[in-house]
Amino acid sequence: MLDTSQVQNFLPYVSLALSVGALFVSAFAYLDVRHARRADLAVSFLQEFRSEDFHTSLRVVGRLAKASKDGEVAPTVRMTDESELADHFRRVSFFFEYVGMLVLRDLLDGKLVYAQAGLNVLNCWEFLRPYIEEHRGHRDVNGFGKYQGHFEMLYRRFKTYKYRVVPQEIMVRGLRER
Repeated sequence: MLDTSQVQNFLPYVSLALSVGALFVSAFAYLDVRHARRADLAVSFLQEFRSEDFHTSLRVVGRLAKASKDGEVAPTVRMTDESELADHFRRVSFFFEYVGMLVLRDLLDGKLVYAQAGLNVLNCWEFLRPYIEEHRGHRDVNGFGKYQGHFEMLYRRFKTYKYRVVPQEIMVRGLRER
């Protein structure tokens, strides 16, 4: 039979073992919740990226970007205008701003975004940059960061990627793991 002094000697070790066990359980629970949140954000990104409204705006901006590269004069429009063209510009730039924030905070996988929208990010930023920078000059952000700064950082990150196409298996594997 155990003496009470022997039990008291083991009590700190038992307490330590229970604390470490609880720490591991909470860490695994946190990682599971974070992984589930990342999967939800990936699905949300793909749904929005493939939506008809966004694709309409992306086609308009893409067509203008291609025409601009071919030497045609870009339209005169401001990001604050109440026009259909300005709406398309804002929809594309705000979407990539939000996606850029998620990627740069490691809440959304950058390779997945690059596989689905990488070339669109590159082309849209190159076309919309003058409009965004013109709007930055008229906007006081009061310490909230640079206007469309996450979009710009996403562009810079994708510009440095050494690959141009991510194999389909890599893109889908992240969604299957969950």
